[in-house]
Amino acid sequence: MSAIAGQLDMFTLLEAEAPDVDLATLVGFTSREADPDALDAIALAWSTAYHDLPHTQWRMFPGWRASHTGMNLGKNNPHPTFMYSADLRCRHWTQGTCAEREANPCLCVGNDMVTKTYCSACDWWTPIARSENAAVELQLDHCWPGWRDLPVIESKMKPAGGYAFNIPAAYPQEWQTPGAPIRECRGMTRYGTRHVPMASPFGGYKTAVVRECGAHND
Repeated sequence: MSAIAGQLDMFTLLEAEAPDVDLATLVGFTSREADPDALDAIALAWSTAYHDLPHTQWRMFPGWRASHTGMNLGKNNPHPTFMYSADLRCRHWTQGTCAEREANPCLCVGNDMVTKTYCSACDWWTPIARSENAAVELQLDHCWPGWRDLPVIESKMKPAGGYAFNIPAAYPQEWQTPGAPIRECRGMTRYGTRHVPMASPFGGYKTAVVRECGAHND
């Protein structure tokens, strides 16, 4: 992704002292792969620079932020992963005064929410995806090849909390290992279809399969 004229590259930003950051050039988004610590530093620099400014001067951060609900760690997980999201939706015409908006043309980098995940064991980023689920699936394809062929299983909530999983006797033994994902039937619904980290009975992803449940398993 080519840099927009007048804007700092993310690595130039990291070399700058926070008090000297020019707010007009502070962007923080990059399509290139970067160390997660570098992305965290960019997000922190943005928050620090804008923290005490008046509301009319505040700007939504368009760069990558770590998702605290998207971490897939788990005990003995051989592929601990971290999720990062960037909000590229344009808010130029809702921020600042009319005069400020006219004087500072829109420099938004997109019009969507995008996500990617990072596996620290593999030191590998997924390509940028348009949804959390898509990013998770890309990561699983790399770290857990063959997961798409797993049998679909069902679960039900326990009275005291948590879920009980109906794992058939013929379920592959090699997939009953720390960090392994599962494919779970979620029913024919538009809701409750998120791939949930650290929610499988093995501490990995509980991925959603949207279809009728109870009739059969794969």
